[in-house]
Formats: sequence, C-alpha cells, structure tokens
Amino acid sequence: AIDVAMIRQKQTAKGKEVVLMDDGEVLKDGGADKDKGDKFKLVVRTNCDCYVYIVSIDGSGWAEPVFPSKDSTALNPVKKDQEYAFPEGPYWFSLDQVKGIETFYVVASAHRRPDLEETMTQMVKESRPVATIVAKVEEPPVIPRGVGSVKPRGIITVKDESGDTAKVTPLSYAANQPGQDVTVTRWFKHE
Repeated sequence: AIDVAMIRQKQTAKGKEVVLMDDGEVLKDGGADKDKGDKFKLVVRTNCDCYVYIVSIDGSGWAEPVFPSKDSTALNPVKKDQEYAFPEGPYWFSLDQVKGIETFYVVASAHRRPDLEETMTQMVKESRPVATIVAKVEEPPVIPRGVGSVKPRGIITVKDESGDTAKVTPLSYAANQPGQDVTVTRWFKHE
C-alpha cells in the first residue's frame, strides 16, 4: 500500500494552516507575485520497502518527473513507513501562470521499473517550448490501477514554511493483490 497526502498551505483566521487537499480542489496562483499564491506539497509513505515513481503534469499537459530526481536526497527503493515529502525539506510547490488541471501520478512497485526510469530520464532531457502556451487540460485524467481499497491510514507530520508542524491523515491505496503495482492519480484545479 502507498499513503498519499496532497496538502496545501491555506490562509485562515488563525494564519497559515496546513490542510489535506481533496481531488478537484481549486488552487490559485499569485499572479505577478508567486508568494501570494497557494503553495502545496505531496507526501507519500509505503507499508513496505518498494520503488516509488512520481510524475506531474501541469495545466498545459507538460510532464515532469518529481521522484526520483537528480536533486533528491531520497533514493529508490523507499523505506517502509518513512515519510517522503515533495518538494523536500521546508520547500513547497508554487503555481506558475499555466492554468488548468494539474495531476500527479504516483506508482508504487515491489520491483524496479526500468521502463518508468527510462521515460523519466527522457522527460528531464526535454525543454519546455518557448512559444506561448495555448493547450489547457480541462478534464482530470484519473487512471488508478491495481488499487484494491482506499482508506485513511495513520498520521503524516509536515512542516510548514515557518517550521511549525501539522498532522494530516493521508489516504492509503492498497494493492488488489500482493506484489501488484499500485498507480494513484491525484489532481487539483489551477485557476
């Protein structure tokens, strides 16, 4: 099983709070000031030592590898019951100016996946086109595979930008059969 928590920093009457995100939630960029926009993070944890692969696809359909990556201190295979946050450390993703449906694909596998590793290596070599972006993803490409059950499991601790900790309960996606890969899709609307 893999636990996946998509979280965001939300401005409330108490100040910034870290909250669990639901699929389809709306996040907004800060226009010319990225610091005013919503910030988010993806946190995963597995119930066994296994290989994890994460790819993000932005509102224009541009795909980028999130994990593993050359900048990551974490390595595959990931360790059982250890939390891995992306981006790592005190950093959070901020939104660019490309609006639309943004998606994360998370694959957990008992075995190394050279096919995914090769595809992700090719993605890194590609440069985003300089031309004006006109494509816009408007429908979530939800493609769960190998998922037998989904339920809340345990608590994940996350630090916000100021170093304060917050606790959230992620959803746990269990394999249909032991040893089977699990593919999870998580998404939000960037407006």
